Amino acid sequence: MFCPKCAYDYTKVSGIIKKEKTNERLRLCLNPECNYSFLTIEASRSDSFWKEYVRRSNEENSNDKNQ
Repeated sequence: MFCPKCAYDYTKVSGIIKKEKTNERLRLCLNPECNYSFLTIEASRSDSFWKEYVRRSNEENSNDKNQ
């Protein structure tokens, strides 16, 4: 996982929040000049919410490319 702030290649998980259908991971950038913390979500693609999310994201991406 790379840091979304500085694009450094190394981060570490500093905490996990387990929910019914997802795991949220609090991550910390290991770049000593950055130390940015951010949240990532791990979810099953078979869940209907995420299937719809992927479908809509793909539609938006193809609309952006056609403009």
